[in-house]
Amino acid sequence: MTVPRPPIELLDSEVDRIQAVWDRLRDRHQKAFRNFDAVEREIVGRFAEAGFIVHVNWFQYAVDGVPQSGAAMPEVTIVGRCDPKHEFDHDRQVHEVTSNILGLPGQEGVIKTDQGETYRLFKGGKGEGHGHHH
Repeated sequence: MTVPRPPIELLDSEVDRIQAVWDRLRDRHQKAFRNFDAVEREIVGRFAEAGFIVHVNWFQYAVDGVPQSGAAMPEVTIVGRCDPKHEFDHDRQVHEVTSNILGLPGQEGVIKTDQGETYRLFKGGKGEGHGHHH
């Protein structure tokens, strides 16, 4: 049994790097791929180049309960950083958020919290919290 790792904190600049990896992978593989091992190695390698350790879980498509050969989608979970000495820099995160480096509309200059509203909505039926249904 795998012991779950706690979620890692991400800087906004890291979110940009992660998005760049996703964009590149999508551009290369959006049509189709057959060699799942090679694609998984590429996913792991590209995220490692960006500084992250990932776990790849493959979900196979099914039609009327019958698994379709060669039809799958990867789910990628960031489980850590390649640098074991990394320490999250909260001051840098404050700077990146207040500078709105992600360019989010209406987010300039402030850090907003939702006082737990996201969690309440999630537990109140807007999400069931037990993983994905495939």
